[in-house]
Amino acid sequence: MGADCSDSTTPASACAGGIEALDGATGRTIWRSRLEQRPMAVSCEADLNKDGLPDCLVGGRGGLLSAHDAATGARLWRSLVTRGRKAYFTAQPIGDVDDDGVPDFVQTRGGGGDDLDELPPKGELLLLSGATGAETAWQYVPDRRPVHLPPQIVRLADNGRGSDDGSRRILFSTGGDFEDGDRQGGALYLLRLKTFLLSGEAAKTAPVISGVSHKGPLGGPATLADLNSDSRPELILPLLNGSVMAADVTHLFGSQRRVRSTVWRADLPGSVKGAEVRWALAPGFFSQDRVPDFFVQYCVGPGYPVYRSQRFVVLDGSTGRVIKELPPAEAAVGIAGSLGSPLTVSFEGVGQDLFLHWRLDCRRRRTSGAAKWLPCWRRFNANSAAQLLLVGQHIPASGVTVYDERAENDSSSDRPLATTGTLAPPVNRNSHGNDGSSSIDAVFAVASTADDPASQEQTCLDSYLSRSADRFNRASKSHGMSARRYRAMAMRRCSQKFNKIYSTHNINSDRFASKFKQLVVYRRRITCHCNRRARVSNRKCLRILPYSEQRWTAYMGNRADGYLRNAP
Repeated sequence: MGADCSDSTTPASACAGGIEALDGATGRTIWRSRLEQRPMAVSCEADLNKDGLPDCLVGGRGGLLSAHDAATGARLWRSLVTRGRKAYFTAQPIGDVDDDGVPDFVQTRGGGGDDLDELPPKGELLLLSGATGAETAWQYVPDRRPVHLPPQIVRLADNGRGSDDGSRRILFSTGGDFEDGDRQGGALYLLRLKTFLLSGEAAKTAPVISGVSHKGPLGGPATLADLNSDSRPELILPLLNGSVMAADVTHLFGSQRRVRSTVWRADLPGSVKGAEVRWALAPGFFSQDRVPDFFVQYCVGPGYPVYRSQRFVVLDGSTGRVIKELPPAEAAVGIAGSLGSPLTVSFEGVGQDLFLHWRLDCRRRRTSGAAKWLPCWRRFNANSAAQLLLVGQHIPASGVTVYDERAENDSSSDRPLATTGTLAPPVNRNSHGNDGSSSIDAVFAVASTADDPASQEQTCLDSYLSRSADRFNRASKSHGMSARRYRAMAMRRCSQKFNKIYSTHNINSDRFASKFKQLVVYRRRITCHCNRRARVSNRKCLRILPYSEQRWTAYMGNRADGYLRNAP
């Protein structure tokens, strides 16, 4: 079953990350589960142990795929696939296909892994049992290119029964890599789910989009939203050539896909000089109609990791034209994997939604800790700083600040990390107040430089190191350990003893010898106040929708599947 990361004799290199459940009211840790590799995706959408509660699937680097009881964090199963250490992404539930009473999943793997056995890694499409994690079927993707995005289930029609009648497709993309050197492109595919379930066949699937970029077509997952009121979703695709395309999925799959599939295509400002959209889009109702619009954040430059700026625009969902362009951010090198995708704060009616997004700017002050390869250092001898902002129709272009790394004194890092986060119901307050106000909470995590070890921690470590000769004593639990492994064990024990979060990204992450990162989780209240003049005149105030009616609350939407929900 691999290394047990809770065992203090396990080397640090075996515990590269973990997942935690936090009390929403206090932030207190409810449970913590350490993992052998770095997690990249967590989705909690299906009950896997039949206890009536949704459980969590975790995908990540180095072949990490495991299921966890959401109530306790206990591991229900882990993937035993032995075809290399390719990364897993966000699994997509497809209902119970093996009649064991537990939902099953479609998943992709390939690329983005550690210690890969093949370069470039060949992407895979898998069908997994939700009860055991066993592979029911798997195939290499048709072009055998890397895969760096999760699959998505596209419904061409809703039969109302949740069963497969042939109308569901698996959408998956190949290419899009910026780590393992693949420069031979990729493609976008739509495979009939029923075909894959019955035969496991994927190799003969023809691409529906190819030739977009030498890195592949998509830089982020597709968004699915109805743009023409026909009750069928269109695909809105963030492309690696600096454009966004809306496609009719029915025509895209049919025989006339090359003629009639494109609803619109938007070349983003600055893309003529090279640009990449490497984030998910955020749909929302920004203009005064019932067609969703789209917030796009992207980078301008020749390609990862060399970018000149980070840009932000809102696209009209009917035409694809730019209806709002925000000031660009000047610190853009290397941020493609560091900042989260945008979210949407939904209001009553149309035309009032706000977008919540991250941007990276220079601190504009001198600092000795700046990395010399960053543009902020080259311009100002300064580090970069992350901000989380709200923007909308009636908000200045600079936005309303929800979080500012400079004010919080977090990080001062050369490469900030900020998660997409999620919206949540307001804690200890009704969504709508008696004074006409309305609220919702935003929960997110940012990287912060850890504090130096306390004197008690250092004393603890010194005590362990003074007994390092135990490594040569056959009666000792540390017998046979290398010096590095013994030190890692000592660091973890001392960190746990004093209730510190110990990062074990790799065995060299030594908080007793050098600075490293820890994650700080924030919960911030977003409140829309009704001014006194409006209350006195009995005018209706705009209200933030309750959490249950929000439209895009997390990465890939409310259910991590890319679908826009709760349209007005």
